Amino acid sequence: MKKKHWGWSVKPPPPVFFVIILIALFTTGTYMVSAKNNRCEILMLTVSSPSGERTIRLPVEEGEEFVLRYTHSAELLPVSEIYHVETDGGFVLREYWLQSFGAGLGDWQGDLVFENGQQKVKNIDAHFTELPLRVGRIAAHTLVLRGLEYPLRDVFEGGELVIITIKKTSSGEEVKK
Repeated sequence: MKKKHWGWSVKPPPPVFFVIILIALFTTGTYMVSAKNNRCEILMLTVSSPSGERTIRLPVEEGEEFVLRYTHSAELLPVSEIYHVETDGGFVLREYWLQSFGAGLGDWQGDLVFENGQQKVKNIDAHFTELPLRVGRIAAHTLVLRGLEYPLRDVFEGGELVIITIKKTSSGEEVKK
């Protein structure tokens, strides 16, 4: 039997349709309550001043890569350090890219290769739980994550000490120091 509804002929839905809708609403509501009570843990990349007064916080995932890019103060050449996020909240320096070796450009152990006009030191495997860094006045330190750039000088003063960490936190909670 068809009823007229806003000028159209509409067949009423079968009773099974209402049962399916009720089941869907019930299970969704149950899931939402369960998710609310059991917070999920996430990894948070944090760059902060020692006092915690100024902070950059970015969610990251295990195995994800982030880059610390800067201009070397003596050589005035670009340098990129490529880090990988670990499960336990640590991070590993895997690669170091630069245009030339010079004074103060580090003595990393790894494999030196030449690609696209750059010298790359690969397979460094230096593990960190925190990385202290002085925000350079010339260096223009920039954190790059998922193609987005976060210039540290937008948040911190040149010469200021910052600490880079990755910590597990529950969603909706502040990162604990």
